[in-house]
Amino acid sequence: MKIDSLSDAFIALAHLCEPGDELINKKLASGISPIQVLDMLGSKGFPQRDHVAFTHRFERFDLGAELDFAHQIGARILTRDQQGWPTQLQALGIQQPWALWAMGSIDF
Repeated sequence: MKIDSLSDAFIALAHLCEPGDELINKKLASGISPIQVLDMLGSKGFPQRDHVAFTHRFERFDLGAELDFAHQIGARILTRDQQGWPTQLQALGIQQPWALWAMGSIDF
């Protein structure tokens, strides 16, 4: 699967990795894009990680199915780079989530 947008990369990270993963959060905080982080996880960019196992999980990940499911239940998946992302989460610094499932209006 090819991930082309930041939003899609954040969704993939949220589905494939542990929330609050310190190494991933540090890479993101240093300016590395979530797309690059996914590429690094699938190669040897994280030496302490099993890149082969990650690649197998990534190949089975179906972004379209996740987005379809969200639509079916009347939800959307918000990511850090999208309008509607709760600015209050910035208080968490690099520990803020990569994606949130949300229902309802984004107007507050």
